[in-house]
Amino acid sequence: MGKLNSYDNIKTICGSWHINLSGFAAERRRKKQEVRWQLESGINENQLRQGFE
Repeated sequence: MGKLNSYDNIKTICGSWHINLSGFAAERRRKKQEVRWQLESGINENQLRQGFE
């Protein structure tokens, strides 16, 4: 009974770690995407400004 309990605890700990890590990775990917989008939109704005001048 005790062994089963500790095994479940380990599974739970590993499971939550896995969720945290994948969430962290997803967050980093989203930030990278945002930065890339900001850079691209900044470039587009500059091109638009040059076109108007």
